[in-house]
Amino acid sequence: MKRFRSVKLTILLILAVFCSSIVTASGSFVATKEGIRYVIKDETGQVSEVFNPDFDPKTGRYFVKDGQNRVIAVQNLPAEATMSQFKLLAPVTNESAATVATKDFMGNNVPVLKTLSASDPRYQQLKTYIESNSGLRQTVAMQVEARNYKINQIQNDLTAGTKDPAFAQWLTNDLKKPVYLEVGNSGGIHHDARGFALAEMGSNGEISYRDNSHVNRIVVPPNSEVFSGGMQDPSAASVMAHEMGHMIMDQL
Repeated sequence: MKRFRSVKLTILLILAVFCSSIVTASGSFVATKEGIRYVIKDETGQVSEVFNPDFDPKTGRYFVKDGQNRVIAVQNLPAEATMSQFKLLAPVTNESAATVATKDFMGNNVPVLKTLSASDPRYQQLKTYIESNSGLRQTVAMQVEARNYKINQIQNDLTAGTKDPAFAQWLTNDLKKPVYLEVGNSGGIHHDARGFALAEMGSNGEISYRDNSHVNRIVVPPNSEVFSGGMQDPSAASVMAHEMGHMIMDQL
């Protein structure tokens, strides 16, 4: 009887330690130079495990499996805006003011960008600038129309039995993204088709990283007349429309 109680006590102690480690250990997805990683820290805040997560093209989320092939963590991505909406971005920088970089799920080097709130004054300035210029406004509409056309083409390919449905689904997800406009930290107005990792903060305060591998964006420097509030010189609008033409060609 004493031996049974001893064994039972030992099992309870093991369970208590195991449950304690579950409660105190915390994991999160982070952007490293080598790509998105899932990092688990112990109760002291020290890194105890690092996982190289898998990527699901259908949902656009990274996920982690344990040794028994069980999913133990999935990214909690905020709801994404539709392609007809604007989303303003800015680079995530390090201590030396350089843009932080990571690798997308295909292994390509991409910059890490963050979302700027719609309450940011630059958001309204940029939106007003685009909407106040009929040519630029029409070009943005053409860009959305081009993406809809491409999505319909991909859907037809899927119906016909494309050989790579996962890639088709991933590409469709990318085409449905909002119109991304970055307040860049260098250069003039230009089109960037490299893709990027988007750092977004959820309602719980946790930062997640959206893998926008082939998502196009227009980069506008902070010293552009777009943010000066003036429409005296339409040159910036002409350049932006030209760069959006490159975006349309790339997406088609």
